[in-house]
Amino acid sequence: MSQTTITLLFLVFAIVSFILEKIPLGLTASICALGLTLTGILDVSTTFSQYVNSNVILCVGMFVVGQALFEMGMANKIGGLVTRFAKTEKTLIIAIMVIAGVMSGFLSNTGTAAVLIPVVCGIADESGYSRSHLLMPLVFAAALGGNLSIIGAPGNLMGVNALQEMGIKTSFFMYAPIGIPMLLIGILYFVCFGYKLLPQNQNEAAQNLEEQKDFSNVPKWKQIISLVVLIVVIFAMIFEELIGISIQLLAEMRKNFPYINELEGLLKEAVVQATFAAPLRHNSVETFDEYNTKKNVGKGTPTVWWDIVPNSDKCEIYAYMAGGGCTLPGKAMVLMPGAGYEGITDFVLDQMTSYGLNACPPLLVGVGVGTSIETAALNSKKALMRPIGSHNENANAAKMERLLEDGINSIGLGPQGMGGKYSVMGVNIENTARHPSTIGVAVNVGCWSHRRGHIVVNPDLTVTCDTHSTWKFNA
Repeated sequence: MSQTTITLLFLVFAIVSFILEKIPLGLTASICALGLTLTGILDVSTTFSQYVNSNVILCVGMFVVGQALFEMGMANKIGGLVTRFAKTEKTLIIAIMVIAGVMSGFLSNTGTAAVLIPVVCGIADESGYSRSHLLMPLVFAAALGGNLSIIGAPGNLMGVNALQEMGIKTSFFMYAPIGIPMLLIGILYFVCFGYKLLPQNQNEAAQNLEEQKDFSNVPKWKQIISLVVLIVVIFAMIFEELIGISIQLLAEMRKNFPYINELEGLLKEAVVQATFAAPLRHNSVETFDEYNTKKNVGKGTPTVWWDIVPNSDKCEIYAYMAGGGCTLPGKAMVLMPGAGYEGITDFVLDQMTSYGLNACPPLLVGVGVGTSIETAALNSKKALMRPIGSHNENANAAKMERLLEDGINSIGLGPQGMGGKYSVMGVNIENTARHPSTIGVAVNVGCWSHRRGHIVVNPDLTVTCDTHSTWKFNA
Protein backbone atom coordinates (compact mmCIF):
# COMPACT_ATOMS: atom_id res chain seq x y z
CA MET A 1 0.00 0.00 0.00
CA SER A 2 1.41 3.40 -0.98
CA GLN A 3 2.18 6.15 1.52
CA THR A 4 -0.48 8.35 -0.08
CA THR A 5 -3.17 5.69 0.44
CA ILE A 6 -2.15 5.13 4.06
CA THR A 7 -2.21 8.86 4.76
CA LEU A 8 -5.66 9.26 3.18
CA LEU A 9 -7.02 6.35 5.23
CA PHE A 10 -5.82 7.94 8.46
CA LEU A 11 -7.31 11.25 7.32
CA VAL A 12 -10.71 9.64 6.70
CA PHE A 13 -10.52 7.90 10.08
CA ALA A 14 -9.75 11.21 11.81
CA ILE A 15 -12.60 13.07 10.07
CA VAL A 16 -15.16 10.36 10.88
CA SER A 17 -13.97 10.10 14.48
CA PHE A 18 -14.06 13.87 14.97
CA ILE A 19 -17.63 13.99 13.63
CA LEU A 20 -18.98 11.03 15.63
CA GLU A 21 -16.90 11.70 18.78
CA LYS A 22 -17.21 8.08 19.85
CA ILE A 23 -13.49 8.19 20.63
CA PRO A 24 -12.05 11.14 22.63
CA LEU A 25 -10.61 13.74 20.25
CA GLY A 26 -7.17 13.63 21.84
CA LEU A 27 -7.04 9.84 21.52
CA THR A 28 -8.05 10.06 17.85
CA ALA A 29 -5.23 12.52 17.14
CA SER A 30 -2.72 10.33 19.02
CA ILE A 31 -3.82 7.20 17.11
CA CYS A 32 -3.24 8.99 13.80
CA ALA A 33 0.16 10.33 14.89
CA LEU A 34 1.37 6.94 16.13
CA GLY A 35 -0.11 5.16 13.12
CA LEU A 36 1.68 7.42 10.66
CA THR A 37 4.91 6.85 12.60
CA LEU A 38 4.59 3.05 12.76
CA THR A 39 3.83 2.87 9.04
CA GLY A 40 6.91 4.94 8.22
CA ILE A 41 5.09 8.00 6.89
CA LEU A 42 6.58 10.18 9.63
CA ASP A 43 9.79 9.73 11.56
CA VAL A 44 9.73 9.68 15.35
CA SER A 45 11.39 13.09 15.79
CA THR A 46 8.86 14.81 13.52
CA THR A 47 5.91 13.18 15.29
CA PHE A 48 6.88 13.98 18.84
CA SER A 49 8.43 17.41 18.16
CA GLN A 50 4.90 18.84 18.04
CA TYR A 51 4.26 17.75 21.62
CA VAL A 52 6.85 20.29 22.73
CA ASN A 53 5.89 22.93 20.17
CA SER A 54 6.09 26.34 21.88
CA ASN A 55 2.68 27.36 20.54
CA VAL A 56 1.04 24.22 21.92
CA ILE A 57 2.63 24.86 25.32
CA LEU A 58 1.46 28.48 25.15
CA CYS A 59 -2.08 27.33 24.40
CA VAL A 60 -2.06 24.79 27.24
CA GLY A 61 -0.66 27.38 29.64
CA MET A 62 -3.33 29.92 28.74
CA PHE A 63 -6.03 27.28 29.17
CA VAL A 64 -4.71 26.69 32.69
CA VAL A 65 -4.85 30.42 33.43
CA GLY A 66 -8.34 30.64 31.94
CA GLN A 67 -9.57 27.55 33.79
CA ALA A 68 -8.47 29.16 37.06
CA LEU A 69 -10.86 32.03 36.30
CA PHE A 70 -13.67 29.55 35.65
CA GLU A 71 -13.00 27.37 38.71
CA MET A 72 -12.67 30.32 41.07
CA GLY A 73 -15.95 31.82 39.82
CA MET A 74 -14.26 35.00 38.56
CA ALA A 75 -15.53 34.44 35.02
CA ASN A 76 -19.10 34.30 36.35
CA LYS A 77 -18.55 37.51 38.29
CA ILE A 78 -17.18 39.30 35.22
CA GLY A 79 -20.11 38.18 33.09
CA GLY A 80 -22.70 39.00 35.74
CA LEU A 81 -21.18 42.39 36.56
CA VAL A 82 -21.18 43.65 32.99
CA THR A 83 -24.63 42.40 32.07
CA ARG A 84 -26.18 43.73 35.30
CA PHE A 85 -25.85 47.33 34.14
CA ALA A 86 -27.90 46.79 30.97
CA LYS A 87 -31.43 48.26 31.25
CA THR A 88 -32.87 47.26 27.82
CA GLU A 89 -32.61 44.20 25.65
CA LYS A 90 -30.38 45.95 23.11
CA THR A 91 -27.94 47.21 25.73
CA LEU A 92 -27.97 43.74 27.28
CA ILE A 93 -27.06 42.22 23.89
CA ILE A 94 -24.20 44.71 23.52
CA ALA A 95 -22.91 43.99 27.02
CA ILE A 96 -23.06 40.22 26.55
CA MET A 97 -21.33 40.34 23.17
CA VAL A 98 -18.56 42.67 24.39
CA ILE A 99 -17.71 40.59 27.46
CA ALA A 100 -18.00 37.28 25.58
CA GLY A 101 -15.85 38.56 22.70
CA VAL A 102 -13.08 39.92 24.92
CA MET A 103 -13.00 36.87 27.20
CA SER A 104 -12.88 34.53 24.17
CA GLY A 105 -9.73 36.22 22.91
CA PHE A 106 -7.77 35.42 26.07
CA LEU A 107 -9.36 32.26 27.44
CA SER A 108 -10.98 30.23 24.63
CA ASN A 109 -14.20 30.76 22.74
CA THR A 110 -15.60 27.35 23.76
CA GLY A 111 -14.84 27.80 27.47
CA THR A 112 -16.18 31.35 27.50
CA ALA A 113 -19.46 30.32 25.90
CA ALA A 114 -19.80 27.38 28.29
CA VAL A 115 -19.33 29.47 31.41
CA LEU A 116 -21.53 32.38 30.28
CA ILE A 117 -24.49 30.35 28.99
CA PRO A 118 -25.90 29.57 32.47
CA VAL A 119 -25.22 33.17 33.56
CA VAL A 120 -27.10 34.59 30.57
CA CYS A 121 -29.94 32.07 31.02
CA GLY A 122 -30.39 33.27 34.59
CA ILE A 123 -30.40 36.92 33.50
CA ALA A 124 -32.97 36.15 30.78
CA ASP A 125 -35.29 34.40 33.20
CA GLU A 126 -34.99 37.14 35.82
CA SER A 127 -35.48 40.01 33.33
CA GLY A 128 -38.23 38.38 31.24
CA TYR A 129 -36.29 38.48 27.97
CA SER A 130 -36.20 35.55 25.56
CA ARG A 131 -33.24 33.25 26.11
CA SER A 132 -32.67 32.84 22.38
CA HIS A 133 -32.41 36.62 21.99
CA LEU A 134 -29.45 36.62 24.36
CA LEU A 135 -27.83 33.22 23.80
CA MET A 136 -27.39 33.47 20.03
CA PRO A 137 -25.52 36.81 20.25
CA LEU A 138 -23.42 35.26 23.04
CA VAL A 139 -22.37 32.32 20.88
CA PHE A 140 -21.62 34.48 17.83
CA ALA A 141 -19.58 36.92 19.95
CA ALA A 142 -17.58 34.04 21.43
CA ALA A 143 -16.80 32.77 17.90
CA LEU A 144 -15.81 36.24 16.67
CA GLY A 145 -13.80 37.01 19.81
CA GLY A 146 -11.74 33.89 19.23
CA ASN A 147 -10.02 35.83 16.44
CA LEU A 148 -8.43 38.35 18.81
CA SER A 149 -5.41 36.17 19.66
CA ILE A 150 -3.64 33.00 18.57
CA ILE A 151 -5.23 30.89 21.34
CA GLY A 152 -8.85 32.03 20.92
CA ALA A 153 -9.67 29.16 18.56
CA PRO A 154 -7.84 25.93 17.57
CA GLY A 155 -7.59 26.98 13.91
CA ASN A 156 -5.63 30.08 14.89
CA LEU A 157 -2.88 27.96 16.38
CA MET A 158 -2.65 25.82 13.25
CA GLY A 159 -2.24 28.96 11.16
CA VAL A 160 0.55 30.22 13.42
CA ASN A 161 2.46 26.94 13.12
CA ALA A 162 2.18 27.07 9.32
CA LEU A 163 3.41 30.67 9.21
CA GLN A 164 6.35 29.90 11.50
CA GLU A 165 7.37 26.97 9.32
CA MET A 166 7.48 29.44 6.40
CA GLY A 167 9.77 31.69 8.42
CA ILE A 168 7.15 34.42 8.92
CA LYS A 169 7.20 36.24 12.25
CA THR A 170 4.14 35.78 14.47
CA SER A 171 2.88 37.30 17.72
CA PHE A 172 0.20 36.62 20.32
CA PHE A 173 -2.13 39.36 19.01
CA MET A 174 -1.37 38.96 15.30
CA TYR A 175 -5.05 38.24 14.50
CA ALA A 176 -6.34 41.28 16.43
CA PRO A 177 -6.20 43.84 13.55
CA ILE A 178 -8.72 41.66 11.71
CA GLY A 179 -10.49 40.13 14.72
CA ILE A 180 -11.38 43.44 16.42
CA PRO A 181 -13.22 44.91 13.39
CA MET A 182 -15.00 41.58 12.89
CA LEU A 183 -16.20 41.62 16.51
CA LEU A 184 -17.34 45.26 16.31
CA ILE A 185 -19.17 44.68 13.03
CA GLY A 186 -20.84 41.60 14.50
CA ILE A 187 -22.06 43.58 17.51
CA LEU A 188 -23.39 46.39 15.29
CA TYR A 189 -25.14 43.86 13.06
CA PHE A 190 -26.98 42.24 15.96
CA VAL A 191 -27.96 45.59 17.49
CA CYS A 192 -29.21 47.10 14.23
CA PHE A 193 -30.52 44.15 12.19
CA GLY A 194 -29.75 40.74 13.63
CA TYR A 195 -32.00 40.95 16.67
CA LYS A 196 -35.02 41.17 14.34
CA LEU A 197 -34.17 37.73 12.91
CA LEU A 198 -33.82 36.01 16.27
CA PRO A 199 -36.54 33.41 17.07
CA GLN A 200 -39.31 34.63 19.35
CA ASN A 201 -39.20 31.73 21.83
CA GLN A 202 -40.75 32.32 25.22
CA ASN A 203 -38.68 31.65 28.31
CA GLU A 204 -38.75 28.09 29.47
CA ALA A 205 -39.98 27.15 32.90
CA ALA A 206 -37.74 28.03 35.78
CA GLN A 207 -37.08 24.36 36.51
CA ASN A 208 -35.35 24.03 33.13
CA LEU A 209 -32.82 26.71 34.02
CA GLU A 210 -29.32 25.28 33.82
CA GLU A 211 -27.87 24.82 37.23
CA GLN A 212 -25.22 27.36 38.05
CA LYS A 213 -22.27 26.33 40.16
CA ASP A 214 -22.10 27.87 43.62
CA PHE A 215 -18.85 29.79 44.18
CA SER A 216 -19.81 31.35 47.53
CA ASN A 217 -17.33 29.13 49.37
CA VAL A 218 -14.35 30.19 47.22
CA PRO A 219 -12.07 32.63 49.11
CA LYS A 220 -12.06 36.09 47.59
CA TRP A 221 -8.26 36.25 47.52
CA LYS A 222 -8.16 33.22 45.18
CA GLN A 223 -10.57 34.92 42.78
CA ILE A 224 -8.46 38.08 42.80
CA ILE A 225 -5.22 36.16 42.21
CA SER A 226 -6.72 34.29 39.24
CA LEU A 227 -7.68 37.62 37.65
CA VAL A 228 -4.33 39.27 38.43
CA VAL A 229 -2.41 36.36 36.89
CA LEU A 230 -4.42 36.67 33.67
CA ILE A 231 -3.84 40.44 33.50
CA VAL A 232 -0.10 40.05 34.13
CA VAL A 233 0.18 37.38 31.40
CA ILE A 234 -1.69 39.58 28.91
CA PHE A 235 0.54 42.59 29.61
CA ALA A 236 3.64 40.40 29.37
CA MET A 237 2.54 39.33 25.88
CA ILE A 238 1.74 42.89 24.81
CA PHE A 239 5.13 44.23 25.89
CA GLU A 240 7.10 41.19 24.82
CA GLU A 241 10.70 42.27 24.39
CA LEU A 242 12.25 41.86 20.96
CA ILE A 243 15.27 39.63 20.67
CA GLY A 244 18.44 41.57 19.97
CA ILE A 245 22.12 40.77 19.40
CA SER A 246 24.06 38.42 21.66
CA ILE A 247 27.84 38.50 21.83
CA GLN A 248 29.82 35.28 21.63
CA LEU A 249 33.56 34.83 21.97
CA LEU A 250 35.80 31.88 21.10
CA ALA A 251 39.20 32.08 22.77
CA GLU A 252 41.94 29.78 21.48
CA MET A 253 44.32 30.02 24.42
CA ARG A 254 47.91 28.85 24.27
CA LYS A 255 48.95 27.10 27.47
CA ASN A 256 51.79 29.51 28.22
CA PHE A 257 49.87 32.76 27.59
CA PRO A 258 50.72 34.89 30.68
CA TYR A 259 47.27 36.53 31.06
CA ILE A 260 45.13 33.39 30.97
CA ASN A 261 43.61 34.03 34.40
CA GLU A 262 42.55 37.61 33.62
CA LEU A 263 41.26 37.10 30.10
CA GLU A 264 37.58 36.29 30.72
CA GLY A 265 37.19 39.29 33.03
CA LEU A 266 38.89 41.52 30.46
CA LEU A 267 36.58 40.27 27.72
CA LYS A 268 33.53 41.13 29.84
CA GLU A 269 34.86 44.59 30.55
CA ALA A 270 35.56 45.10 26.84
CA VAL A 271 31.93 44.23 26.03
CA VAL A 272 30.68 46.75 28.62
CA GLN A 273 32.90 49.48 27.17
CA ALA A 274 31.82 48.67 23.61
CA THR A 275 28.15 48.74 24.64
CA PHE A 276 28.42 52.40 25.67
CA ALA A 277 31.12 53.55 23.23
CA ALA A 278 29.70 52.11 19.98
CA PRO A 279 26.88 52.11 21.25
CA LEU A 280 25.34 48.63 21.15
CA ARG A 281 21.73 47.72 21.92
CA HIS A 282 21.13 46.38 25.43
CA ASN A 283 20.41 42.71 24.80
CA SER A 284 21.44 40.70 27.84
CA VAL A 285 18.40 39.58 29.86
CA GLU A 286 18.93 37.54 33.01
CA THR A 287 16.87 34.37 32.58
CA PHE A 288 14.24 33.63 35.22
CA ASP A 289 14.80 37.05 36.83
CA GLU A 290 13.82 38.63 33.48
CA TYR A 291 15.57 41.97 33.70
CA ASN A 292 17.91 43.61 31.20
CA THR A 293 21.37 44.30 32.61
CA LYS A 294 21.73 47.15 30.06
CA LYS A 295 25.44 46.29 29.71
CA ASN A 296 25.30 43.25 27.39
CA VAL A 297 26.87 41.16 30.16
CA GLY A 298 25.28 38.85 32.69
CA LYS A 299 25.49 35.33 34.02
CA GLY A 300 27.47 33.44 31.39
CA THR A 301 27.46 36.33 28.91
CA PRO A 302 29.24 37.15 26.79
CA THR A 303 29.43 33.46 25.95
CA VAL A 304 33.08 32.34 25.95
CA TRP A 305 34.37 29.00 24.66
CA TRP A 306 37.96 27.99 25.40
CA ASP A 307 40.45 25.91 23.42
CA ILE A 308 43.73 25.32 25.25
CA VAL A 309 46.67 24.89 22.83
CA PRO A 310 49.88 23.44 24.36
CA ASN A 311 53.40 24.69 23.73
CA SER A 312 52.44 28.21 22.63
CA ASP A 313 52.29 31.61 24.30
CA LYS A 314 49.78 33.39 22.03
CA CYS A 315 46.06 33.96 22.39
CA GLU A 316 43.64 34.01 19.45
CA ILE A 317 40.19 35.52 19.99
CA TYR A 318 37.26 35.12 17.63
CA ALA A 319 34.33 37.46 18.33
CA TYR A 320 30.89 37.00 16.87
CA MET A 321 27.72 39.08 17.31
CA ALA A 322 24.52 37.23 16.42
CA GLY A 323 21.06 38.79 16.34
CA GLY A 324 17.77 37.06 17.00
CA GLY A 325 17.15 36.61 13.28
CA CYS A 326 20.34 34.67 12.54
CA THR A 327 20.09 32.78 15.85
CA LEU A 328 16.59 31.48 15.07
CA PRO A 329 17.65 29.00 12.32
CA GLY A 330 20.17 27.41 14.72
CA LYS A 331 19.37 23.80 15.52
CA ALA A 332 21.13 20.58 16.51
CA MET A 333 20.05 16.96 16.61
CA VAL A 334 21.45 13.45 16.61
CA LEU A 335 20.71 11.25 13.58
CA MET A 336 20.68 7.49 13.34
CA PRO A 337 23.75 6.26 11.45
CA GLY A 338 21.49 4.93 8.69
CA ALA A 339 20.52 8.51 7.83
CA GLY A 340 24.03 8.99 6.47
CA TYR A 341 25.23 12.18 4.86
CA GLU A 342 21.92 12.44 3.02
CA GLY A 343 20.34 12.95 6.45
CA ILE A 344 22.76 15.80 7.16
CA THR A 345 21.84 17.39 3.83
CA ASP A 346 18.09 17.06 4.52
CA PHE A 347 18.53 18.54 8.01
CA VAL A 348 20.40 21.62 6.75
CA LEU A 349 18.05 22.25 3.81
CA ASP A 350 14.97 21.86 6.04
CA GLN A 351 16.29 24.50 8.46
CA MET A 352 17.17 26.90 5.68
CA THR A 353 13.79 26.43 4.01
CA SER A 354 11.90 26.98 7.29
CA TYR A 355 13.92 29.74 8.95
CA GLY A 356 16.61 31.00 6.57
CA LEU A 357 14.41 33.96 5.62
CA ASN A 358 14.59 35.29 9.22
CA ALA A 359 18.35 35.67 9.14
CA CYS A 360 18.60 38.41 6.46
CA PRO A 361 20.24 36.54 3.56
CA PRO A 362 22.63 36.16 1.86
CA LEU A 363 23.93 33.97 4.69
CA LEU A 364 27.09 32.27 5.81
CA VAL A 365 25.97 28.82 6.93
CA GLY A 366 28.02 26.91 9.51
CA VAL A 367 27.46 23.16 9.70
CA GLY A 368 28.89 21.05 12.51
CA VAL A 369 29.21 17.26 12.50
CA GLY A 370 30.26 15.10 15.45
CA THR A 371 28.98 12.57 17.97
CA SER A 372 26.54 14.54 20.08
CA ILE A 373 24.44 17.70 20.06
CA GLU A 374 26.98 19.77 21.99
CA THR A 375 30.00 18.81 19.86
CA ALA A 376 28.06 19.37 16.63
CA ALA A 377 26.75 22.74 17.85
CA LEU A 378 30.22 23.98 18.82
CA ASN A 379 31.64 22.78 15.49
CA SER A 380 28.90 24.69 13.63
CA LYS A 381 29.78 27.88 15.52
CA LYS A 382 33.48 27.38 14.80
CA ALA A 383 32.60 26.98 11.13
CA LEU A 384 31.26 30.54 11.09
CA MET A 385 34.67 31.79 12.24
CA ARG A 386 36.33 30.59 9.05
CA PRO A 387 36.82 33.14 6.28
CA ILE A 388 34.29 33.24 3.46
CA GLY A 389 35.60 31.26 0.52
CA SER A 390 37.65 28.84 2.63
CA HIS A 391 37.05 25.09 2.46
CA ASN A 392 37.29 22.12 4.77
CA GLU A 393 40.65 20.36 4.53
CA ASN A 394 38.86 17.04 3.93
CA ALA A 395 38.05 16.62 0.24
CA ASN A 396 34.68 14.93 0.88
CA ALA A 397 33.64 17.60 3.37
CA ALA A 398 34.71 20.32 0.94
CA LYS A 399 32.60 18.71 -1.78
CA MET A 400 29.61 18.64 0.56
CA GLU A 401 30.13 22.35 1.29
CA ARG A 402 29.81 23.13 -2.41
CA LEU A 403 26.77 20.87 -2.84
CA LEU A 404 24.98 22.42 0.14
CA GLU A 405 25.76 25.90 -1.16
CA ASP A 406 24.19 25.03 -4.51
CA GLY A 407 21.22 23.41 -2.78
CA ILE A 408 20.46 26.38 -0.51
CA ASN A 409 20.85 28.80 -3.41
CA SER A 410 18.33 26.76 -5.36
CA ILE A 411 15.72 27.37 -2.63
CA GLY A 412 15.46 30.90 -4.02
CA LEU A 413 15.50 32.99 -0.81
CA GLY A 414 17.59 35.67 -2.47
CA PRO A 415 19.03 38.81 -0.85
CA GLN A 416 16.87 39.93 2.11
CA GLY A 417 14.40 37.19 1.22
CA MET A 418 13.25 39.04 -1.91
CA GLY A 419 13.90 36.04 -4.15
CA GLY A 420 16.86 35.17 -6.34
CA LYS A 421 19.57 32.60 -6.86
CA TYR A 422 22.13 34.02 -4.41
CA SER A 423 20.95 33.05 -0.91
CA VAL A 424 24.28 32.22 0.75
CA MET A 425 27.81 33.63 0.79
CA GLY A 426 29.10 30.16 1.51
CA VAL A 427 28.70 26.97 3.54
CA ASN A 428 31.46 26.03 6.02
CA ILE A 429 31.60 22.57 7.58
CA GLU A 430 33.62 21.74 10.69
CA ASN A 431 33.75 18.14 11.86
CA THR A 432 35.17 15.87 14.54
CA ALA A 433 35.22 12.07 14.75
CA ARG A 434 31.91 10.50 15.81
CA HIS A 435 30.63 7.40 17.54
CA PRO A 436 29.65 4.72 14.98
CA SER A 437 26.03 4.60 16.23
CA THR A 438 25.29 8.35 16.00
CA ILE A 439 25.67 11.33 13.73
CA GLY A 440 25.43 14.64 15.56
CA VAL A 441 24.63 17.53 13.25
CA ALA A 442 24.05 21.22 13.89
CA VAL A 443 23.58 24.38 11.86
CA ASN A 444 24.31 28.02 12.74
CA VAL A 445 24.05 30.97 10.37
CA GLY A 446 25.44 34.44 10.04
CA CYS A 447 23.55 37.23 8.29
CA TRP A 448 24.80 39.29 5.38
CA SER A 449 26.72 41.69 7.68
CA HIS A 450 28.60 38.72 9.21
CA ARG A 451 29.72 40.42 12.44
CA ARG A 452 32.93 38.42 12.91
CA GLY A 453 36.27 39.48 14.29
CA HIS A 454 39.64 37.72 14.76
CA ILE A 455 42.60 39.05 16.70
CA VAL A 456 45.86 37.54 17.92
CA VAL A 457 47.32 38.74 21.24
CA ASN A 458 51.03 38.13 21.83
CA PRO A 459 52.69 37.79 25.26
CA ASP A 460 54.05 41.35 24.98
CA LEU A 461 50.44 42.54 24.35
CA THR A 462 51.05 43.43 20.72
CA VAL A 463 47.92 42.69 18.75
CA THR A 464 47.13 41.86 15.12
CA CYS A 465 43.72 41.68 13.45
CA ASP A 466 43.18 40.02 10.06
CA THR A 467 39.42 40.65 9.71
CA HIS A 468 39.33 44.48 9.91
CA SER A 469 42.05 46.29 8.00
CA THR A 470 41.27 49.72 9.47
CA TRP A 471 41.13 48.50 13.09
CA LYS A 472 43.69 49.93 15.48
CA PHE A 473 44.65 48.64 18.93
CA ASN A 474 44.96 51.20 21.73
CA ALA A 475 47.06 49.80 24.57
